[in-house]
Amino acid sequence: MVSHGHGAQVELLLRAIKRWSDASLKKVIVTVNAPALDAGFFCYQASDFPFAVCVIQNSKPRGFGANHNHAFQQCDGDGFFVMNPDLELPENPFPALLKALSDNK
Repeated sequence: MVSHGHGAQVELLLRAIKRWSDASLKKVIVTVNAPALDAGFFCYQASDFPFAVCVIQNSKPRGFGANHNHAFQQCDGDGFFVMNPDLELPENPFPALLKALSDNK
């Protein structure tokens, strides 16, 4: 996910992902596209989540595609999902997303 000053929303989404994740989720990549707007956020401890939170701090803002392409280069798993920071997860989306990926291979 990419933050443009959405630190608080990213925090809520990470907590929602934690609620629904299982051992197959290894990493969540957060790109901070506007560091000045997100000062004070993104200082996670390894014990905060059962998955790694990889934070990419851009030195200057990038566009949608450039941010996600750069994040994808950090991905070493079987799936890559683009999520907006304001996304809410009232139920577990991951089984259906993973099934859709496997059905389209």
